[in-house]
Amino acid sequence: MNITELKQHIFQNSLQRKILEELGLHNIREDSNKIQCSNIDGDNPTAICIYKNNVDLMVTNYTRDIKDKYNNSDIIALVEFVKNYDFAEAVQWIQKVLDIDNKPAKKEITEQDKLDYIFNNSNYILDDKQDEVLLPAISEDYLNAYLSWNNTEFYKDNISYETQAEFELGIDVFSHRITIPIRDELGRLVGIKGRRVWDVIDEYNPKYLYLYNCEKSKILYGLYKTLPFIKERNEVIICESEKGVMQLWSYGFKNSVSIGGHSLSDWQVRRIEDLDVDIVIAFDEDVENDIIFEEAKKFLTENKIYYINDIENILNIKESPMDSPGNWDRLYKNRFLFMQNHCNDWEV
Repeated sequence: MNITELKQHIFQNSLQRKILEELGLHNIREDSNKIQCSNIDGDNPTAICIYKNNVDLMVTNYTRDIKDKYNNSDIIALVEFVKNYDFAEAVQWIQKVLDIDNKPAKKEITEQDKLDYIFNNSNYILDDKQDEVLLPAISEDYLNAYLSWNNTEFYKDNISYETQAEFELGIDVFSHRITIPIRDELGRLVGIKGRRVWDVIDEYNPKYLYLYNCEKSKILYGLYKTLPFIKERNEVIICESEKGVMQLWSYGFKNSVSIGGHSLSDWQVRRIEDLDVDIVIAFDEDVENDIIFEEAKKFLTENKIYYINDIENILNIKESPMDSPGNWDRLYKNRFLFMQNHCNDWEV
């Protein structure tokens, strides 16, 4: 039974009340059109409302924000909220409560189940065409091939050991590379990037190499972790590299993403615009302002767009603005604001 079938089963058999009762919600009452009740920690008998004619089982909670991370507010999200479960745990709890046995063997909640649910029920994803948004996931088991490691090389680059653990860094002893798991904004593992730290770096041994490739033009690295902080600060900082995101995270700036270079793809532009927040472009020192201006002009947004400009020449030619906390604080504080005139020309 997939997610759509589960919801149809609940709807067709009028099992909404049973779920509310098993959740321990209070003051449950119903009429021919709706079911209402209190929150588990409240006494307002009309706080929660489920309309019986809604096959999607949408839930209105007037006193609590029960939306899940995909912006859904349905009966599954309600279970997640009350039980403090993730999506898979909530679905499995409902199946158990309703005595649904997926014979001949109990069916696990797969990644495809989650993705079907998201695209059928959510406004969270920018585009409604799966093939334009999703990258193929790879098995989490691939990460078992790499050793966990307190990376002294990245630590010297101001990425704390706590941040390294947060972003699941490891080491590939065969290729002499630090491993950086690449996850999409749903947290799905879609690639693994390796950063060489020993031996020669040349055309045969590049500094960065994908150990499991992915389409970087459809990745905003770090977004699955940084999105809540981006919304909280109403600002996204655009870095070139994954290291930049981790450095800023270590400094307390947890509202950044990496685009894997200094050229924004159409997909990345649209997804950043969809965040509906101010933008700070923080490219490396060797990227000329003319190039930054061209990238900034790709955005069609009412939000402010800033850029980091090292007018005091405090950075080396290959240095990034976030390579040291002191330089970053200084450059961020003095960031420049783009102004757009009616002819779509840009100036500072």
